[in-house]
Amino acid sequence: MVEKLNDLRVYRQAERYCTAVLKLCRRSGFRRDRKLRDQVESANDSIKANISEGFEQGSDAQFVRYLQYSKGSVAEVVSRLGDAQKKGYITANELKRFEDEAERILNAIGKLIQYLDDCDWKDRGRYRSRLRAAERKSTTGSKDPKRNTLPKTADESPWLPGEEGPLDPASGD
Repeated sequence: MVEKLNDLRVYRQAERYCTAVLKLCRRSGFRRDRKLRDQVESANDSIKANISEGFEQGSDAQFVRYLQYSKGSVAEVVSRLGDAQKKGYITANELKRFEDEAERILNAIGKLIQYLDDCDWKDRGRYRSRLRAAERKSTTGSKDPKRNTLPKTADESPWLPGEEGPLDPASGD
C-alpha cells in the first residue's frame, strides 16, 4: 500500500508534466498574454493540488472525487495549450508531446480510480493510525489484552484489507 504521496507514480508523472508546462508559460508570448497564461497556470496547479488533497481524504471514494477533478485540470491544460499553439506561442510538435503525456497521465489516473473503486476503503487515515497503535501495543504490552485489540482478518473488520485484492497500479505491483 502506498503510504506517502510521492510514492504514487501518477503524482510524480504529474509533477514532471506541471514543471514542463510552467517552462512553457515563461516564454515571451505567454508572458505577454496574461489571461491565457493565468488560465494555464491555474489549471496546471490544480493537477497536483487535487491529487495531493485527495490523497489525504478519509475514504477512497473521496480520493476518487479529487482524482476526477485532477483529470479535468489535465484536460483544461491541454485545451489551453491548444489555444497557445493557435496563437503561435508553442509549435504543433510541442502541443503533440504535451497531449501525449497528458494522455498517459489521464490513463494512469483512470487506473488508480479503478483500483480505488475496487478497494472502496471507508477510513483510510484511521487504518494507518490503528496499525501504528497496534504495533506500539505489541511492543510495549497492554495491561488488559482484550482492550482495544485489533481484528486479525478482513472478516472481523471492514477496514482491514483482505489477503487477496487488486494490485496497486501506483506501486507497480
